[in-house]
Amino acid sequence: MQLELKKQSLISSSSIQHSIINAHRDLYLEIIKNDELLKVFSSSVNMDKEEARQQMLATMLINHTLRIFLDYKNSMIENINFENFAKDAADLFSLPFVRSRWEEVKHFHPSSFRSYVDDKLL
Repeated sequence: MQLELKKQSLISSSSIQHSIINAHRDLYLEIIKNDELLKVFSSSVNMDKEEARQQMLATMLINHTLRIFLDYKNSMIENINFENFAKDAADLFSLPFVRSRWEEVKHFHPSSFRSYVDDKLL
């Protein structure tokens, strides 16, 4: 019974995290697709439109990696599947624009994820 409650709690936590990341992704995609919104966003952060698009893409890729990492940490993804994903994630984090964005935003992420990215993916 206790184990089942813990599993339900992990599933609920994962579901909430997925919803938040999905909302961020949807917002960024809407900004990227809408030239007027992109213009407002990019000018407010002193970037040109292409830089802003690239920053949002990097953020979405980082958040996607976080999402998979949390599912693995919560035992919702098998080890072999996570190892295969980790190879793809390492490729993503080798891209200069993703790596640069990571340095800007990593302090917003859980310490376990920061350690994973810095020690295993970079």
